[in-house]
Amino acid sequence: MKKAVLVLGLTVAACVGDDSVTTDSGADVATQDSGGDTGSQGCSAAPSCKDPSTLSSCVDGGATTTPCALGCVSTGTAHCAAFQPNAPVTTADLGTSGVVDVSIAATGFIDTATGAIDNVRPANAVPTTSEVKSGVGFQVRNGVGVFVFQSFTIADGVTLKARGANALAIVGTQNVVIKGILDARGYDGTGALCPNGTAGPGGAAGGGQTASKGADGLGAGGGKGQGIYTTAGPGGGGFGGIGGNGGGYPSSGGASALLATPIVGGSGGGGSSGAYGGGGGGAVQIVSPTEIDIGGGANPGGINAGGCGGHGGSYGATGGGGGSGGAILLQSLVVTVLAQGALAANGGAGSTGNSAAQGSPGLMTTSYTGAPGGANGYGNAGAGGYATTYDGISGAAGTTNPGGAGGGSVGRIRVENQSGTLTLANGAFTTPTISTTAGAPATVGAITTK
Repeated sequence: MKKAVLVLGLTVAACVGDDSVTTDSGADVATQDSGGDTGSQGCSAAPSCKDPSTLSSCVDGGATTTPCALGCVSTGTAHCAAFQPNAPVTTADLGTSGVVDVSIAATGFIDTATGAIDNVRPANAVPTTSEVKSGVGFQVRNGVGVFVFQSFTIADGVTLKARGANALAIVGTQNVVIKGILDARGYDGTGALCPNGTAGPGGAAGGGQTASKGADGLGAGGGKGQGIYTTAGPGGGGFGGIGGNGGGYPSSGGASALLATPIVGGSGGGGSSGAYGGGGGGAVQIVSPTEIDIGGGANPGGINAGGCGGHGGSYGATGGGGGSGGAILLQSLVVTVLAQGALAANGGAGSTGNSAAQGSPGLMTTSYTGAPGGANGYGNAGAGGYATTYDGISGAAGTTNPGGAGGGSVGRIRVENQSGTLTLANGAFTTPTISTTAGAPATVGAITTK
């Protein structure tokens, strides 16, 4: 007598005739019958969908049925639907062998260029080759540094700072929990925040300064540099909205752009003859076949992909434009934003002339202001976008000297889970604010299956 096969917990397994990975959140039982479903000829060798959520296949001459948590797909060879994360993360990553549970217990850096994690993992010998070191996988693919863990946790009160030119992907073959803060703003190799146009991982740099004019910010929505408008301020970077114009410089704010695959970060603000523009916020993709939890600790926790603020200008020159917020993409069967949890991709503020004050970087909060205007007739700078104020705020024109720079727009947030909905716990928030409107900077939808 053939025995039923019991599959406990959430599993990652291939269906008969298909090499894709499927996920399940409960106890599934594959049962074997006498072939009565197929008549006196016995079971067919070809798998088929018995119903929308059950796969029927043939094992040792007997018909076997397997519940499909994500549905049964009849296209091609019938199989249980598989969870498909966005490239460059693949279903194969979810079955990586040799990885272990990792909990980040002290503030430090994760490097998307080398694979190094302070106090956890050394750098890859070859970043573009898949290597598992200290129980953590890493490989650079298509401009994204992909880290693979078994389960991954940032402890309450701890900040993990991401740096490097590549975007950041964190893959847990089990669950991912961020009680502390994952900070994907612009950190350089020395650990300084937002110096000289530095962007977050996968983001674009702010425009540089030259003797006579400022360069445009980089990225699809880079803000315009001060250029020939010597009495005007440069524009802020655009992404989830439009960057703010520089004071006295119409249409200098950067354009909006869609969330890309593979994921990329925000755009840089324009520079001036005396200051760098702020770099764009970084790009973060988190994938788990089970659950992603944000917040839930005693301290505020979450992901900050804010843009950098523009640098203050010297006497006779205005400041730099703010960088736009970056990108956050969460993909799992269950995504929960708990109390004290936040997803933030705010724009950086612009800055102004005759001032050493740098515009505020994007903060993990629902509002803030731009840098104030300097003395001697310099115009006030614009704040970065936040919450439902998607566009960066334009700088004010100066009276006798250059105007203030524009702020960067918000970035983009996308949450994908099995239900296609997201409930925020009391006190939790996203900025920009999650919307059901198509094309909005922050949206929620269902995971992709295949």
